[in-house]
Amino acid sequence: MGRDSLETIRLRETDPDAWGLMPTLLRRIQDFVRLYDPDRVPGELARWVRVHFATDSDRLGLWAIRREGEVVGHVLASIEEAPVHLATPDPLAVADASIRRWVFVGQAEFDRRAGSRSERIRVRHSILEELDQWGRAWDCTYLEMGTQHPVRFWEPFGFHFHRTVLRRPL
Repeated sequence: MGRDSLETIRLRETDPDAWGLMPTLLRRIQDFVRLYDPDRVPGELARWVRVHFATDSDRLGLWAIRREGEVVGHVLASIEEAPVHLATPDPLAVADASIRRWVFVGQAEFDRRAGSRSERIRVRHSILEELDQWGRAWDCTYLEMGTQHPVRFWEPFGFHFHRTVLRRPL
């Protein structure tokens, strides 16, 4: 593997090597929360990931991105679902209560030392392809993610602006 060669690994409970990566991934997940999502409690999200990982829940998607054996990035995703009437702008317009499922990417981060730009783009495409396959297996209708980056950063990967969330203190 060359200096700029990145590999992605989906962590699963049944893979003995994945357990060795969990402390690093849990630290990264908590650091991400502290940096980008201060409304969350870092330990709570890490606990949720541990529980879902340990029970081999296929609703958890956790990827490590490594270069020369060192974790230099991660992706945390989940399969979400809601009755269609709760996931539409006009809940009264929907007569049935069928379920809508989607893939939600809650965290996606590369370290600055993660490799060349072209290698990072290749890895993004690769992980998005895996997320698409995983979502289709669950009959998901779309992939959604929150990001601190401008929309234009993600447009080359097929994302578009969907909505804005506004907040005010109580």
